[in-house]
Amino acid sequence: MDKKLTIAVDVDGVLRYNLQTMLDLYNRTFGNDLVPDDIKSFDVSVSFPDIEKYLGEPASTWFFQKHSMEIFRDAPMMDRADSGMELLREIANVVVITYQQSFQNKIHTLEWLDNNLIGYDGLYFTKDKSKLKCNWLVDDFSDNFVGCNAEHGALITAPYNLDIDLKELKEKSGCKDIVRFRDFRSFVDRMRMPFLVYGKKMDDSIFFTGGYESQDEAVANCVRLNSFESNYSNRTIYFIEENL
Repeated sequence: MDKKLTIAVDVDGVLRYNLQTMLDLYNRTFGNDLVPDDIKSFDVSVSFPDIEKYLGEPASTWFFQKHSMEIFRDAPMMDRADSGMELLREIANVVVITYQQSFQNKIHTLEWLDNNLIGYDGLYFTKDKSKLKCNWLVDDFSDNFVGCNAEHGALITAPYNLDIDLKELKEKSGCKDIVRFRDFRSFVDRMRMPFLVYGKKMDDSIFFTGGYESQDEAVANCVRLNSFESNYSNRTIYFIEENL
């Protein structure tokens, strides 16, 4: 198959579940009982205030330097992320794109990818994800979509991005649309469907209504098929208008 798509996939919060590792370290150290839903900010100094308060050092230093090995090398993998990457690579060129502050964290990330058998077609370590032109950017941190060079955006749901307005984010990004997914495998499953159906709300935000195996099935599930129809790779993308 001629792979016409390039999909850029973030690591932390998409493939690697290091938030739980961070919570375990924090709770064990400070006797707290925080759970993932308590983390409302991507900024660790906001979400984990006791570190600087009681230890007198930035939360980022404590987590990402002192506990680098636990967080970046030994953290668990998101559900079926390994097989998800392999399935995605059957239909697209899949590039891992991630920002790791230190050389040591980059090494731990490479070890983590290798240890968890995560396959990829390319890898970029960069803070500025707009440097990579791609068809899809898959990320959990909303700021990474601002000014990005991706045709479409896939925001992977996390407790710290639940209040993100996708319409506002789209306007700040370089994307034609940004779609929210429950997790990485939800994105993979949708991308592998031969026919994808998008919905478009009255505020112009975009969401998936489903993926279908046949064109007839896809069209039958459209409320109204409008003039937006585009073909790329082996999929047809339908846009529908729904007054929701």
